[in-house]
Amino acid sequence: VIAVTTGTEDFYSVMRKSLKEMADSGVRTKYMPLSGSAGKTVDYASGYSRRLDTAVRQNILWGAKMCYQGIAEEVGEEFGADGYEIDYHPNPRPSHAEMGGRMYAAGRGKRVDGIYYPSISTVQPLLDDYGCLHSKTPVILGVSPPTIDKKQLERLKESDRQKLEYEGKKYTGYEATQVQRKLETAARHAKDRQNIAAAAGDDTLRREEQAKLNAITNQYKKFSNAMGLPTKPERMSVSGYHRVKTQSQLWTTEVKGTKTYNGIMITEVSQHFYDQAKKRGILDITTKDNIVNTLTKPLNIGKIKTDNEGRSSQRFVGEKLSISINNDTGVLVTVWQTSSKRANKYKRDMDE
Repeated sequence: VIAVTTGTEDFYSVMRKSLKEMADSGVRTKYMPLSGSAGKTVDYASGYSRRLDTAVRQNILWGAKMCYQGIAEEVGEEFGADGYEIDYHPNPRPSHAEMGGRMYAAGRGKRVDGIYYPSISTVQPLLDDYGCLHSKTPVILGVSPPTIDKKQLERLKESDRQKLEYEGKKYTGYEATQVQRKLETAARHAKDRQNIAAAAGDDTLRREEQAKLNAITNQYKKFSNAMGLPTKPERMSVSGYHRVKTQSQLWTTEVKGTKTYNGIMITEVSQHFYDQAKKRGILDITTKDNIVNTLTKPLNIGKIKTDNEGRSSQRFVGEKLSISINNDTGVLVTVWQTSSKRANKYKRDMDE
């Protein structure tokens, strides 16, 4: 906290250092089951649990806030402050929204120049809420001008109350930030599981968790852009995490540029392709050679089909695999195992 408040180190460097020091000191942690939320946790007497990195982040932020607040209190006493201004920040908790940007009296509520200022005691419990982002600045009531004038403040608060729609659901700014926090936590969970898989030497699980992480971060960016919110990738950081290629990305590297029998240029292997190969239990035969042979030396090529969204696809049947391709983009969409009965039928047709 001292390092942050004095500016000798930035917040995230301090957080990483704190986590490392706890790990080196032998702090005992536990990991949640892989089927649920993975990650080191801090358990509180109330029964509530927080991720270790979340607990560290919040404690450092809270400690820094208390230091800044203490300094402000001392300065206020020196210039004879008799009130406080609560700062405004966008998308506050609904219960905290009213106090943002307003001034309060230091003791009892009082009227100055015809304006009534409620006592700070009416909102102090909200300011003391753990994790509250508001702060109070000492002022002289009737003398210190507000940081934000009344009309502008009302416009900002009205903007906070507006709802934006995303995928059929409407969110206020605050609700949208809570979705962001959930996605950031989900990203850290995926990185935790990837770290565990790497330590266990499970390369398949590691790549599967990377695929989940890619989907989460893509959703995070899309949602944040739709809601007009800044992204905070630093909230997704996990010590020891290193990005790896997913299995579909490895296949893409191996088969990209391949031309199918009828001239379609392959550009990508989709994640859905991998997911279906795993679901259907055919990962062992879904190899580069079998993929390329199916595309370049098919036993049969199906008719071009168009779905409800106007996407065209065509099925290539090989001896081991049957693959569906998006004709317009060259993306491998999905895969099945070719039954021996079907393979033999097409072989006979070719002989005839």
